[in-house]
Amino acid sequence: MFSRVFTCFLATFVANGLARFGYVVIIPILILSGRLTKEQSFQLGIAILVGYIFGAFWVKILNRYTSIERIAQISFCMITLSFFVCSVDSLPFEWA
Repeated sequence: MFSRVFTCFLATFVANGLARFGYVVIIPILILSGRLTKEQSFQLGIAILVGYIFGAFWVKILNRYTSIERIAQISFCMITLSFFVCSVDSLPFEWA
């Protein structure tokens, strides 16, 4: 029971703390450095909002087919992959 609660706590911390707010904080820096245009930053902001809203919806659906621990593990992997891919300069904006 403790491991399930701890896993869910970590998933919430990573998803809300790093994945959600991590991009929002660096958007102005990415614009000033020339890595994003204002239009791209607007698109990225919308994608973050849509992901936040529909993420909760999808968790309920996925929980019917797999455990919450497995959903958290998949989330960790996707967040890690996302940060890694976004750090590569040569990839197009669509990867963000």
